[in-house]
Amino acid sequence: MWIRSASSRSGLCDIRLRFSHQLPSKAERGSRMAQAVRKVWVEEPEQQPVVRRTRRRRQAQAVRSYVDSDLRFKAFVLFVLFAVTATVTLVRSEVSAMRGYELVQLRQEAIQLEQENKGLELKIAELKAPQRIKDLATNELGMVVPKEFYFAEGNR
Repeated sequence: MWIRSASSRSGLCDIRLRFSHQLPSKAERGSRMAQAVRKVWVEEPEQQPVVRRTRRRRQAQAVRSYVDSDLRFKAFVLFVLFAVTATVTLVRSEVSAMRGYELVQLRQEAIQLEQENKGLELKIAELKAPQRIKDLATNELGMVVPKEFYFAEGNR
């Protein structure tokens, strides 16, 4: 069994053979596989225009690298825009929710103050009642209601 590997570090195509066992036996030498192994074993490393392939590969890698970096940059910008938009939307919704809670709290406070105001108006009406004032004057202060009323006329 043979494995063919190519390395292009030196710019030339180097063919190496690795065997899991020794060369084929005499019986196997006649077979196609043995002939192919002998052919590869005997051949010298081929002189191919690897430089052009290397240039093409480097150019292709540069183009891929440029495309990849350009694509990465666009994806990064898109991600940043999405993150900023999501953050702004989240902050706006949070502010709206907080304002809504404040509005509900202020309405409840206004209702409570209106009820308190109605209670105070009722208490004022009770304290101003003429019957209450008469009872207070007679019972607690010891005053007496006059039976006759005198009106005096002044000189003109």
